[in-house]
Amino acid sequence: GLAYHSYCSSVPTCYSHMDAATPPLDFWPCLHAARRFLRLARENGRVLPVWAGEVGPHHGGGLQNCSDRFANAFWYLHHLGSLARLGVEVFARSTLLGGDYGLLDKATFRPRPDYFAALLWGRLMCRHHFTNVAVGGVRVNN
Repeated sequence: GLAYHSYCSSVPTCYSHMDAATPPLDFWPCLHAARRFLRLARENGRVLPVWAGEVGPHHGGGLQNCSDRFANAFWYLHHLGSLARLGVEVFARSTLLGGDYGLLDKATFRPRPDYFAALLWGRLMCRHHFTNVAVGGVRVNN
């Protein structure tokens, strides 16, 4: 298979709007990256599975009070659905604990909103879209 890493934003600011229906503008480069790797995986008559090996809304561990908040879960769910629709077979969230986009708060170990988004996705949608969703090395679709 072919795994790729993509961070949608290198801008050190939070999204100008956090709306469940409208993804931030930085979302589109992530989809462009996925499409590029899907084309690569199908070159020369081969069909390789494509995995989003590490994808996040911000590079460098996320942004405090942005990628660790409820509104970010909409980005995450939108990204899961969009990548699945394109044909990406696996979405591996790289950080269970750490940074500001970890699924657990690094100080309290309490689940952040994206944790619940991953759990919800795994229980409701995963069997219909992704082969696997891995979160910090733990499969959440079983």
